[in-house]
Amino acid sequence: MRLVTAAVALPVVLAACSGGSAASTHPSTATTTSTTSPTGPSQADYAAARKVASTYLHDLAFRHTTAAARLAAPPGASAAASLESLRRFLARLPVARLGMVEQPLASLDGKNQTGVLVTLNVQLDARAPTAWIALGQRALVMNLQSDAWKVSQDVSGRPSVGRQVTGLALFVQPHLLAGTSATVIYGPTVEGPLAHTILTAADAAAPALAARYSGGPAARRPVIFLVADRAQGEKLAGRTIDSSVTPLGTQSSSFVYIFLRQYRQADVEIQRSSVVYLETLLATRSLLQRGPQRLWAGVAAYEEDADLRSRQFLLPLDGIQSAYGRGYPSLLRWTSTATDWGQSGNAAELASQDALAIVHEIVAAHGGTAAVRRLGRRFAALHQPPGLPFTASQVQAAFQHALGVSFATVLGEAHAYVAGGSWRYG
Repeated sequence: MRLVTAAVALPVVLAACSGGSAASTHPSTATTTSTTSPTGPSQADYAAARKVASTYLHDLAFRHTTAAARLAAPPGASAAASLESLRRFLARLPVARLGMVEQPLASLDGKNQTGVLVTLNVQLDARAPTAWIALGQRALVMNLQSDAWKVSQDVSGRPSVGRQVTGLALFVQPHLLAGTSATVIYGPTVEGPLAHTILTAADAAAPALAARYSGGPAARRPVIFLVADRAQGEKLAGRTIDSSVTPLGTQSSSFVYIFLRQYRQADVEIQRSSVVYLETLLATRSLLQRGPQRLWAGVAAYEEDADLRSRQFLLPLDGIQSAYGRGYPSLLRWTSTATDWGQSGNAAELASQDALAIVHEIVAAHGGTAAVRRLGRRFAALHQPPGLPFTASQVQAAFQHALGVSFATVLGEAHAYVAGGSWRYG
């Protein structure tokens, strides 16, 4: 077995997962109630224009181009080009379901004209639909022609519109790779071979992780966004991912984000195993996110280590072996719900190794991944308010109830496992 430096592999910091986002919740199809401009169309006229705009976008999304063309009447070459760009954008996506929320744009109102701002959400791949993904907003100019409303132009790029550039709208030309289980979405600057390599790793890992930990549609059909860095990931998500530094990527809500600037610098073995780590966070999110962050990250590290071992690599435990001899405060660390355990640098690395060692013993000696699930459910039953640490007695009680042994017993087994050195040989 060859060692893989855990300082690169393990501290993939968990994203904050409280709350929802347009990308992860089923979008409402209700129209936002808002009054139109006093000088613009009436409410009835706006309702008619809104219906045409929604139908037009639906037809484009499902490639009913002839039907969509009957609803459009661009006044010139520039307007026609804007609608063609919108068509090409939607044509790149295998839309399974489409959700829309419309609202008036009074700034575009005029004689026989109104504006409709549409927030779009999609599920991709009809074979096994993904979680809901935000497509961002589109601003359409609607003109009344011969008593019929027509789509005149897509003016989403105008600053005066106030459109939020989030979701897949961040990618002017989104590229999508759909594998047997996973989907990878990226922009035109990403090399195809890199995206295929990531998809291959994700496809291989997803079925087993979903079978072991459930995780719902997001785990059964994981969606992985390839972004330049965390800042671009936040624009794509339309929300703060996390304030912590994340080396290779993160999991947020129903998706995985890989940060390409850091990812490209990693060893090829770490690149693959980090995909497994992140997918495990996704698969165990609903099960473990309400427990100690050490449990959640430890399970992800356990799955990453298993993937590495299948290729004759492993994650080292040398650091925690020495720390255990100096009285490392494992129980204190296991009370934390902080996304990075309040640690950084070498301290975060020790926390990662401690998590891996203890989860190894939970799986090996106390019932496999079923024991992990029992422990996750027990912590969830404590209904700890988000952000607040558990008490030491709560951790002890959860282990005793879920596993039938104390935390001290499992910790002792972890000490023996690390000291014995068998982890070095698979």
